[in-house]
Amino acid sequence: MNEEDTTPIYYKDQDEYMQPILKEMCKRVKAPYTKINYKEPDWFMMYSWTEQEEKDFEKWLSNYLYIGGAELRRKITGHNIKSKKYTNKSASMFCFNFGWTLKPTDRIGIR
Repeated sequence: MNEEDTTPIYYKDQDEYMQPILKEMCKRVKAPYTKINYKEPDWFMMYSWTEQEEKDFEKWLSNYLYIGGAELRRKITGHNIKSKKYTNKSASMFCFNFGWTLKPTDRIGIR
């Protein structure tokens, strides 16, 4: 019987392409990026940010992907497409899948 590997994955265990992204993401919410176990299924729910903070991070990530070179884009997105449209979409998908949750008062319909 195979047991699930429960070995934690921390910042130091991430590859050189992912480290700057996680560090920047954590910096924006004052999260201790070196202490988060990124293998936890809900690690990205530990902190929250506003919709504007998320948009600012998306813009940063899109630019990082655009100027970061072919190997970076391939490692993060799976492709080497250097276009602003593609890096914007990739940054948006990254935030959708791994971004911090939105602060409750910033969610659509809650005011």
